[in-house]
Amino acid sequence: MSGLIERSLELGLGALALTKEKAQELVDELVKLKAVPKERGKELLERMLERGREARDQLEQVVQRQVKEALQKAKLVTRSEYEALLQRIAALEEKLAAAEAEEE
Repeated sequence: MSGLIERSLELGLGALALTKEKAQELVDELVKLKAVPKERGKELLERMLERGREARDQLEQVVQRQVKEALQKAKLVTRSEYEALLQRIAALEEKLAAAEAEEE
């Protein structure tokens, strides 16, 4: 039974971005209720935190991809594209100034 509880927690709560304190409270409560052996509590805590980090990383990647796609669909320029355009404009302004100086 405790294996089933551990697996359920890993799958359900492990994917959440729990704070270490909240996860520790949960594990402590499970140990107190004897749902998880005390020696397995630390291992369960580490697995929950790792799954939380993985879920956060995956969510961040999905959000970044979605934002990038939305910007492309809206035909907005990215910061790097904007900065590249600024550099091109500066270079063209220098060439124009040099050409105008030669004409004088």
